[in-house]
Amino acid sequence: MLPMVLLLTGGAAAPFVGWILDHVDARPVIAIGIFATGVGLLAASRINSFAALFAVYVILGLGHASAGYVPATVVITNWFKQRRGATLGLAMCGGSIGGALMVLWAGYVTSRAGWRAAT
Repeated sequence: MLPMVLLLTGGAAAPFVGWILDHVDARPVIAIGIFATGVGLLAASRINSFAALFAVYVILGLGHASAGYVPATVVITNWFKQRRGATLGLAMCGGSIGGALMVLWAGYVTSRAGWRAAT
């Protein structure tokens, strides 16, 4: 349920983030997204109720939309005039490989130290 909230919030916010990036430099948008994601992760580690965790995942979705693929695509297309496709492919590949490595790392830590240490 919570990953769905994160993805739906990020997907709903992406067009708005794209509109903002048409009018504002990408640096503050990405900085706000990183800050929101950090605050959301910190809050998620301290929450005791599902309703509050739901709200935090909405914040995480907004942070991911503001610091994820949409701003990265805008920055790459503005910076690179040649080989844009290869650069975009490399950037998107990094996110996928990083996600896969995180799953492996979390499994390793969970098997070695237990689920409490992995969270």
